[in-house]
Amino acid sequence: MTQSIYEETVLDGLGFLCEVYQDYCKKHSLPFVSADEQDWHELTPSQRVWIQQFQLLWDAEQDK
Repeated sequence: MTQSIYEETVLDGLGFLCEVYQDYCKKHSLPFVSADEQDWHELTPSQRVWIQQFQLLWDAEQDK
């Protein structure tokens, strides 16, 4: 049975969050380390908020 292109490119929740996080790091010139390993003192206030919210989403997805 052949899978459609759509089925082959669907990500699970954590995979999707990984792509979102990598894109955010790239756009904001942040190091590609785990969200909880980001140097809090090097982040802007808005980046801190984004990282905190991302971590909440990550934890919720892991708890599924």
